[in-house]
Amino acid sequence: MVKERGMKTRLVFALTKFLLRLSDCFERWYCTSGNGQLLFRRGPNIQGIPPQEASERLTIFQTRFDDLWRKFGTYSGGEELFGLSKTEYPALHKIKKELNLLSKLYTLYNAVSCRKIAVYIKST
Repeated sequence: MVKERGMKTRLVFALTKFLLRLSDCFERWYCTSGNGQLLFRRGPNIQGIPPQEASERLTIFQTRFDDLWRKFGTYSGGEELFGLSKTEYPALHKIKKELNLLSKLYTLYNAVSCRKIAVYIKST
């Protein structure tokens, strides 16, 4: 019984360290991105940039965000496993939603562009 309690204490301690790391990672990413505004200032949804450039920016942002989202999922699973209250990051969910919508938009744009090029090549 004492051995089990010691193991549980160590596991909760390890989880707490992981959660602090997640929080730190998110805060660094969030602050580095200007409180999430980097996406809106230099991201793929800036008005006036060419669609191809926006598509490339989306790929870069999506890659960085996917790493953060993976960590969030891992640590959230740990919270659930140990019965801790789930830490919510509303900004993280908002950014995920916006990146998903942008991804759909630029996937459509890229498909239309490729089709347009194929039709042009075929007609020449």
